[in-house]
Amino acid sequence: MSAAREKQKAEERIFNAFIALLKKEDFDSISVKELLIDADVSKSTFYRLYEDKYDLLNKSLLYAMKKYVEPEKYEADQWRDMMRDLLGRFKESRTLKMFYRHSSYGLFFEVHHQFFEGMMLSRIEKCVSQYDESFNLELDMAASCCSTALYYWMKNDFLLPIDVLIDRCYAMFPDCLKKALEIE
Repeated sequence: MSAAREKQKAEERIFNAFIALLKKEDFDSISVKELLIDADVSKSTFYRLYEDKYDLLNKSLLYAMKKYVEPEKYEADQWRDMMRDLLGRFKESRTLKMFYRHSSYGLFFEVHHQFFEGMMLSRIEKCVSQYDESFNLELDMAASCCSTALYYWMKNDFLLPIDVLIDRCYAMFPDCLKKALEIE
């Protein structure tokens, strides 16, 4: 087995053991030692992949998002459909809800900011022939807006309909970014 495949298998075992433990106990109660036993991985393997259990939570949340949400399956002109699907999956996924329950705002914001920024950058690269560095600030602002809106939407039990949340986020995007993203 290749080293890359072994790493992937170890990550999957750790991720699955982590989910199982989070279903039984609070994040603060979980020890790395307990996780190593349940995942059947060595301490050195764990620390090669993660700095600590907080890094594991961060990377697990990002891994779960990428596993349950597939923005790459959408074409550039399907932005609204992709966002509707993404938010619907956030609302319905028990695994994601479990991670959110154990995440602080700072961790939630960091992971989602990175996710939304990457998603928007990918979209811009599909829509614009040459990427302009001037989009960096606008991307950062839009990703921050999406991350914060998502956090409060989830914290308030999804009170707003998904399309209303999308419209409110888009309303805060800078005009040049709306144009680059081809948002109506």
